[in-house]
Amino acid sequence: MNGYGLFYLLAAIAFLYISFYSLAYQGRSKTYRLYAALNIFMALWSVVDIHKTLAPSPEFFLRVKHLDFFYFPAVFIFYHFSLALAKKSFVDNMSFRIPYYGISVFGAAVVFFFLQPEKAVYLDGNYFPIWNPAQLNFYRMMLLAPSVLALMGVWNIWRALVLHTFRKKIWMQMVLVLVFIFPVVLGIITHYGLDIIADINITFSMTANFAIPNLVFAFILGANKNKAFTTEGMLKGILQRTQDIFIITDPDKKILFVNSQFKRRTGLSELDVRDMSIENFLSRYTYGCLTTNQSEDDVLEMECTMDLPGSGKIHVQIRYSVATGTDGSTIGYIYCIKDIHGHKQMGTMVKKLSVAVEQSENTVVITDAQGNIEYANPAFERITGYKIADVTGKNPRFLRSGKHDPEFYRNLWETIASGKIWNGDFLNRKKNGTLYWDRSTITPVLDETGSIVNYITIKEDITKAKYLQEFQNDMEKMMRHDIKSPLNGIINFPDIAMQDPGISEDTREILGLIKEAGKQILNQVDLYMNMAKIEEKRFVYDPSPQDILRVLRVVMGDLSSLARQRKLGVELVFNDHPVTGEDKCIVPIDKTIFYSMTANLIKNAIEASNPGQKVSIFVECMETGYAIFKVHNETVIPPEIRKQFFEKYSTMDKKTGTGLGTYSARLMAEAMNGKISFTSAEGEGTTLMVQFPINMD
Repeated sequence: MNGYGLFYLLAAIAFLYISFYSLAYQGRSKTYRLYAALNIFMALWSVVDIHKTLAPSPEFFLRVKHLDFFYFPAVFIFYHFSLALAKKSFVDNMSFRIPYYGISVFGAAVVFFFLQPEKAVYLDGNYFPIWNPAQLNFYRMMLLAPSVLALMGVWNIWRALVLHTFRKKIWMQMVLVLVFIFPVVLGIITHYGLDIIADINITFSMTANFAIPNLVFAFILGANKNKAFTTEGMLKGILQRTQDIFIITDPDKKILFVNSQFKRRTGLSELDVRDMSIENFLSRYTYGCLTTNQSEDDVLEMECTMDLPGSGKIHVQIRYSVATGTDGSTIGYIYCIKDIHGHKQMGTMVKKLSVAVEQSENTVVITDAQGNIEYANPAFERITGYKIADVTGKNPRFLRSGKHDPEFYRNLWETIASGKIWNGDFLNRKKNGTLYWDRSTITPVLDETGSIVNYITIKEDITKAKYLQEFQNDMEKMMRHDIKSPLNGIINFPDIAMQDPGISEDTREILGLIKEAGKQILNQVDLYMNMAKIEEKRFVYDPSPQDILRVLRVVMGDLSSLARQRKLGVELVFNDHPVTGEDKCIVPIDKTIFYSMTANLIKNAIEASNPGQKVSIFVECMETGYAIFKVHNETVIPPEIRKQFFEKYSTMDKKTGTGLGTYSARLMAEAMNGKISFTSAEGEGTTLMVQFPINMD
């Protein structure tokens, strides 16, 4: 090994030494890890140069020369390192690094496989490569991109370290110039010479000029190998990874350090705010600040609204404290800015929910996992009569009326203990002994592990509704037994009386009218009971084949006096011709409900018509398996009524009627599997249509 080889060996050892200290004392820092990677590549390159000096033949030298592709990754890592020093946060993105280092690998592959010298010559104890002109020009073109990146890296280091970090330390600036700037510039000159200028090849070699200055820099790094230095690196690593914004200032409140969260939230780099006054920064980005706490140890808290370029307007808590030295003097200030926007919004939502729960008419009870009461709203006290303070910590079983069997409560607990929601009605007892009904929904509350920590119960007092239901049931029983039984007697009495051969024809006619009136009352009672069942979804539809034309003739007969009184004509049309005694349209329906529905619709049409007009009733038995019933009159439904025509009380502005005719007609049509609709337009009048399936299945 000659003198040059020994020099490269010392350079390789120096680079490895630098890498060791970079990783040992600042290994948590991405910047120092990049610096270590750069020195490892330079050490490998120095090993390549050692082998060049030891080459026993031109062939061996040319094989080793292939490994000069280290230039590409070394320069790319150097540029990446310089960006990290300049606090460019975008270099952390894979969208930057993947294509960026992809170009490095591509350039290295081109050099390794295609751009190698044709031969080597021996001169002054060393081999030197010989290139043809085409190779030389293409090689220089390939080196253009990494060379520009190397110069940009030099500028980043100059701006970040020389002009800012060490701007008051001349000796440190000189070290940085020797370590990074001087060797990189000379290395670029050397590689654009491409080993042609043999006498400056070694002197200006990139590896040689990096070695000694970097060794000096490593000794500076090694001189700080104490606990405080390592702790500082760890603290910086923690500050960089926190989700809060951290700013450190000098005693004059000039900004010295900002963490990565600051850069992400504000869009500003450390260099952008370096030496800016913290007061200027806060006055630019915050307003509406209110001091919330000031402790005796010089820690101040305040809440502000902050308008950040990267986040918009948010609520923040700013907490800052004085940093003191060992002698008690102020050495700076530490500012922590925490985003509490979500907490503010959550607090506002909690307040709204709290007000809603406190003012709710329904009872809200929160218990622990064992069912003991932790909270109850004022409605609980108002409904049950128990004071909230007296029941807190107790199980709600003191409300039990004794009317539910143990199986009822067993089913409840099995449901909620499995994490499911339980719905049901309780008959409970108030403090004064009064029974009351509540409809309850009990919801388990789970923690992040899936364990039940609370139950929330919402109770609605349904005592009145229960009593109304009971009253309805009693009324239904009364109508079924107390009214229907005498009515049956009234209906049957005329038949018995008419068996007497001595009664006159006038008497027979009167008895017939009594019987018919009784039947109508009985039908109305049945209809009322059926309507109640339909509304409550309890009606069981049991159709039977009926001739709807025959039913409509009865309806028209019953309404004939009303039509004559209003001077109206009423006609019944079947399949586009006036109905005859021979016509039939058999449809599976409930005869009582069909009669009431069609009577309602025809009566409404008569009452809505003007004297001299005509009401038409159309019936069609379709081959498609449907029967259609239509009622047409010449008047128009007012526009304000059309949207709610089939709702309750939509037509109560009429002089007669309850406003329930069309509503009950809709319910009855739907109960018989029919579809009801209407059309109404000026010049065409109003048509109501009900469509029924003809088939029984």
